[in-house]
Amino acid sequence: MTNIFTMCRYGSFEDGDAKLDEVEMVEGFEIALKKLTEWVGANVDNKTKIYFAGSSPTHTWASDWGGDDSNKCLNESEPIQKVGYKGATTDYSMMDKAKQIFRPLEQKGINVQILNFTQLTDYRIDAHPTVFRRQFTPLTKEQIANPSSYADCTHWCLPGVPDVWNHFLYSYLVQK
Repeated sequence: MTNIFTMCRYGSFEDGDAKLDEVEMVEGFEIALKKLTEWVGANVDNKTKIYFAGSSPTHTWASDWGGDDSNKCLNESEPIQKVGYKGATTDYSMMDKAKQIFRPLEQKGINVQILNFTQLTDYRIDAHPTVFRRQFTPLTKEQIANPSSYADCTHWCLPGVPDVWNHFLYSYLVQK
């Protein structure tokens, strides 16, 4: 059985002469980064600063942190406090893969600074809009009462986590 979090469907990726209609998520990520690396190597000089942001985790299964899956991230008011917590649906190998794929650029003097927000963000189960996300049409009372289907535990509230990402990026931009 394929885990829905590790499979990309309904997209196509070019890998050489092959057209791939369905690929594992990490494989698609690798193909995209290789293409990006080729472009950067051909079009960017070694004086340009390049930043690559890490992947953003979702908090779909509350049982990951001892919560009730039927509520997803609804009513979470504190970040996870357990040092080293890693959510079951967060693929930490993707940042290692990014480092590996960008490494050949270093031979050209091009350094890609990876801003790995993944671990930092994985703690923040409390920072999603859940059923309070502004929709095209407001959720009904019945939908609000059904967080397992309607709670948005993928996007982030503002102000909040994206602001922290911006602070990290800013600190990299102003350092000498």
